[in-house]
Amino acid sequence: MASLSDKHKTFIIVRLACYETPTEVQTSFREEYGTEISLSQIAYYNAKGSQADKLAGKWIDLFNEARHRFNTEISDIPIASQAFRLKKLQKNLERMEQMRNYKGANETIEQAAKEVGGAFTNEKKLDHSGSIGGVLVSPQQQDPEQWAQDVVTYQQKVKELTEAEGNGG
Repeated sequence: MASLSDKHKTFIIVRLACYETPTEVQTSFREEYGTEISLSQIAYYNAKGSQADKLAGKWIDLFNEARHRFNTEISDIPIASQAFRLKKLQKNLERMEQMRNYKGANETIEQAAKEVGGAFTNEKKLDHSGSIGGVLVSPQQQDPEQWAQDVVTYQQKVKELTEAEGNGG
């Protein structure tokens, strides 16, 4: 069993507090420090585990603080930002269009619409006018040329929103 410094213990505890599995911690520890540690040695430092009563108070406090920060400060995780997600969707859409993958492009547009429309939140908006001056309806419900123009308008609006949010606007 490897002897661990406070730096090593902190590394293990913070990773466990951020919901990494002992195996993930073991792998990242080996990559970071070039030293192999056992899964049981890692499990010892889990403040929510079976051996928590043997753990020193400072390590339990560190675990609880790191867990709380991880759970409340999602701003450190880029994908938690709507602007980040929309920017990635825009890049994906551009790639799909370059590859002439129209099915993939349409799926990306739908994903962006859901993102902007709050489909991935618990919020429900009852605005039937649409944020770009009208609701996109399917081509079966209107002229296909008008539908295509609406899609282009929507794509431009999504691009403007992602650029504005990406520039702090």
